[in-house]
Amino acid sequence: MNLCKLLPLLTALLLTGCQEDFMDLHFEQAVGDRGRQVYTRVSTLLEEALRAHGIAAEKIELELDAQDPRVIHLAINGELPPEQRAALRAVFDDILKARAASSMVIDLTLQAQPGAASPQPFPLELAITPEVQLAARYQLLDRALSLYNKNAVPVQIVCAIKGQLNGELPFNAVSVRQIPEQSPEHVYLNYRAQNLRRQTLPALMHVRDAQLRERMSQGEIRLWSEEQVQNDLLRSELQLSIEIGTLGEQLLAADFSADNRQGTWTRECSKKIEHLGRPFSFHIGSGLDRLKAVTYKDAERS
Repeated sequence: MNLCKLLPLLTALLLTGCQEDFMDLHFEQAVGDRGRQVYTRVSTLLEEALRAHGIAAEKIELELDAQDPRVIHLAINGELPPEQRAALRAVFDDILKARAASSMVIDLTLQAQPGAASPQPFPLELAITPEVQLAARYQLLDRALSLYNKNAVPVQIVCAIKGQLNGELPFNAVSVRQIPEQSPEHVYLNYRAQNLRRQTLPALMHVRDAQLRERMSQGEIRLWSEEQVQNDLLRSELQLSIEIGTLGEQLLAADFSADNRQGTWTRECSKKIEHLGRPFSFHIGSGLDRLKAVTYKDAERS
């Protein structure tokens, strides 16, 4: 054997150790810059998840795919006990199982008419856009007094994101409003009649996802409110303004002129979007829930 050729090889092995390509993580969005490293936020979340499952994170190497910035190659550097290998699989398998079990479908059932058969539900798919929408909630009397006295009006700054319900309906629905003093699933459905006037029907909106349903019942998330949507007849789609939290009471000019705090409020609302939780985290944000698939280098490896 040529000793001159063997020595560099042995040196390289000693320097790099025994590294084993274990799995590829496929995300819905970019998790690093093409040709560069994994984003710090993503690598930190991965490290925290591994340590929380008793895995020696220092033995795990992450590398961004050279061609696809949505893929992370995960390798094991050195020996990793079988129980930690199983835990490593479980970290990501659990995310994929939870994703598969979640749902963004809302079943809309119109109120039964006297003497008619029970109506069948219409399944609608909720699509969301993680763009911050700011709104101010206030009492009309407070604003009227503020305009009269020329002082500031107290308001609640509401953080919201845009939602849209997609599906087949027998009419052109334009907005949803919760029936006052009833649980969130009881709504008025506004639709545009042939004479271009608004018509209203009572309906039941059943949210299939149990986690989202629970958060709605607790008031953490509001897919729709009791307030009438303004200018809804101008819409061509059934849109929602999904309330995800408030920033507390603020004072605004009574004429609602431009406010230099809007940038700060937008950033604070953006943070709330990042921490919305499931099922929203499967579709927006940059957390580990955006994982959509895992491929193993050796399906038989334990």
